[in-house]
Amino acid sequence: MLRKLRFKILIMLIMIFAVLKSIYFLFQADVWWDSAVYVGMGKYLFSHGQAGLWEPIRPLTLPIILGFFWKIGLNPLISGEIFILLVSAGVIILTYALSNKLFDKNTAIAASILAAFSSLMLSLRYSILVESLTAFFLLLGFYFYLEKKNFVSGVLFGLAFLSKFPAALFLAVIFAVDTFYLFFNKEKLLAYFKKFLYIALGFVLICIPYFLFNYLSYHDILFPLKSAKYVIDNVVGCNVLYKQPFYYYIPLIIKDNFLFLFSIIGITFVFFSKNKINKIQVSFYAASSLIYFSSLGCKTERYPILVLPFIAMVSGYGIIKIFSRLNKKYVKIALIFVFLISLSLALNYALKNVHQKLNNTEFYSYISDKKINGEVLATNPFITMHTDAVLNLIYYPLYNSSRIDYYISYVNKNKFSISYIFVDTGDIPCHPKDLECPKKTAQFINLLKNNFNITYYRKTNDNEQFIFSQ
Repeated sequence: MLRKLRFKILIMLIMIFAVLKSIYFLFQADVWWDSAVYVGMGKYLFSHGQAGLWEPIRPLTLPIILGFFWKIGLNPLISGEIFILLVSAGVIILTYALSNKLFDKNTAIAASILAAFSSLMLSLRYSILVESLTAFFLLLGFYFYLEKKNFVSGVLFGLAFLSKFPAALFLAVIFAVDTFYLFFNKEKLLAYFKKFLYIALGFVLICIPYFLFNYLSYHDILFPLKSAKYVIDNVVGCNVLYKQPFYYYIPLIIKDNFLFLFSIIGITFVFFSKNKINKIQVSFYAASSLIYFSSLGCKTERYPILVLPFIAMVSGYGIIKIFSRLNKKYVKIALIFVFLISLSLALNYALKNVHQKLNNTEFYSYISDKKINGEVLATNPFITMHTDAVLNLIYYPLYNSSRIDYYISYVNKNKFSISYIFVDTGDIPCHPKDLECPKKTAQFINLLKNNFNITYYRKTNDNEQFIFSQ
């Protein structure tokens, strides 16, 4: 009877989550920058470079999925949103399953409620991004790890890594904690090596095609990782213009749901519990990931999604342990309060943050019905959502004086083979220390004005949008 009740509760959570997320899709603002990049990369992969765009710093799992949808004739935006919705539901289910396996059924209910009604999970701005997909692979990989299906676990951890590189931190935490406990259990040495041999084999086998692709494309199997680190460390937007303090993620997570504060209590109870090695792995991953993301100069709201299910687990554990120690009868009351508080916070977030579509479609879709006879240059990836033309990205890898010099030279040499150039000055901010950048940006735009026709212009505050054509 209780099992059926808990199952019904889980189904209800997923249904409410799906309804809220679907409503967000209907009122979605412009597609997030990275979402457009993944769609463009998918087109590029499945068209052999004849459509879309390319950024080497991105892992390939999500672009391959979105590219497949595009290849079979589906709208990659709509199908991508539905896919991420299903993946997010999977995250909630796995949060429940793992919490039940590691802790108890009441903790599983509390953790799944916290995960389902997190504004970070529900956010309309992150409709097609890799964090939910990466969290799904990590959770599923950890589940198979607990089931001692080590090869499958390694494959899933590999897919998580190929979705977002920092996911490898989870495998590092598992290895570190297991190695620590090995010192107290010398007789398990053979089982330890056998386990990690199978995990490593699964991880390596799924990653080999990717590293081979890197070698053939860039003559360096680690080129995307090196490039990603360089860009993350130097991109102007989040490192300078929207720079956040080291402690940024702590208040962000507490603001999401103050019940996450119970994670501190949960972690404390973990260290005094029985069979705690796997619980400690969950706790250490949550803590080490937050420390890692906090150490980056570039901080965004979506990074904690990688950690959120694990924080939900230890938070749920803290809540249940506190109330069960007071009186076991209070546990049901605690679960009701967790549900009502979390749902009200999610609804409050929805009312405050759901916006109508922004009026940028005219700019981004300008060439959607036009014949393209030459190159298309663009300062942002959104155009790829409206056309299958190949985009040459002006901002990539980073926008600065030397990049402008390159494109001034490029346009002078290739101006007769360029069909359209999209310039949104808001997408190419100059670093404050790059004193030549504003002058060279003006020089670049004047070059375009003198050699091309202005077929579209719009100014909003200090931001200007141009479309140049032959």
